Amino acid sequence: MLRSQLGYQGIVITDSLSMAAATEVTSPDYVGVDLLNADGDMILMPLDFTAAYQGILDAATSGEIPEARLTNPSSAC
Repeated sequence: MLRSQLGYQGIVITDSLSMAAATEVTSPDYVGVDLLNADGDMILMPLDFTAAYQGILDAATSGEIPEARLTNPSSAC
């Protein structure tokens, strides 16, 4: 919505995810993947950093997150 409807071109950062609100709707290893797929750029304080990092690596390796999305943030999905 920020980018498509409001034309926002800046960096999209989550609020702190250490309160576990995000993991009520997604798993700790997928929270970063969901953020990137939702056109976000930076995840702040995930509940389980290692799991979130590994989830992003796995999704990038499998092609679920396109390489261009990771190397050129302005090419948002």
